[in-house]
Amino acid sequence: MASDLLFMCVVVGWLLLTLSIFLTLFSRFKHTKFKQHLFRFLNVVLLLQTAVGVIYLMNTSDNSVIGYWSILASQVICNLLCYMSVKRRIAKIKPSLDYFSMD
Repeated sequence: MASDLLFMCVVVGWLLLTLSIFLTLFSRFKHTKFKQHLFRFLNVVLLLQTAVGVIYLMNTSDNSVIGYWSILASQVICNLLCYMSVKRRIAKIKPSLDYFSMD
């Protein structure tokens, strides 16, 4: 029973990773608010993936743990790409003091 639940969590992890990659690639054409919401979503998914990874690590003793580390690494890469995209987009729209004149 516990192994079935754990297997289902791993499958959900792969589905969430696929969704994260798709949304990260799709966010290239979207506005800042979408990217900020996506970044929050990716943080929640990363937290969920980490929790499932710890449970998976504690319950599994074979070499299949490496597969789950690849899920976590890919999720972290998605988070970093989205974070850099959000920061770059905010820096583009944030006005600097050069635009203001003192006349």
